[in-house]
Amino acid sequence: MKTETKNPPQYEWGPFPFGDGARILDIRYDAVVKAVFTRSTPNSRAALSDLISALIGHAVSVEVIIANEPPIDDLRQRHLRFNVACKSEKGEPINVEMSFNPKASAELWAVFFQYLTDGEKRDEIIEIINHEEGIAMTVDTLAHFTQDEIEYARMTSLLKGELDWQSGMAEARIEGLQEGHAEKVKFSLSRCLLI
Repeated sequence: MKTETKNPPQYEWGPFPFGDGARILDIRYDAVVKAVFTRSTPNSRAALSDLISALIGHAVSVEVIIANEPPIDDLRQRHLRFNVACKSEKGEPINVEMSFNPKASAELWAVFFQYLTDGEKRDEIIEIINHEEGIAMTVDTLAHFTQDEIEYARMTSLLKGELDWQSGMAEARIEGLQEGHAEKVKFSLSRCLLI
């Protein structure tokens, strides 16, 4: 993943300078995506509505973000899963299952996600932000996380990585024990057949 940063690895998802003194997080990370699109702010809801509309190819507005766990109030809780209930322009309820649709707006979102932190693509990203209101609202939301929220999310991400590593090690140990037991049984059976 190429990013424009001199940050050490533990700060790989930001914050990054983004002109006029603004600093933003790298939206390609799960905790950041969820933090941006699940805030209870007009910009966050409008940005999510625009993203979903671009992805499904129909204009929708987000009605409710349904958390599978307790409500989300700040970046520290953005690791929770959620579903989105939307309404079409005609007022019809829509349950969203996101899938990419090759529409121009969806392509702009894809470019935004891919190159947001790449300084060489900054002019193109600024052009996209000026063209797509939902993306502009996303950048505004990205720029307004508190340092406390950023640090908590970073620590949560590091903890998740450590837990994933430990889980992998535990699975490898169990697999090794099972293979060892199978070998022991095989060896014991071969010895019994020789006797």
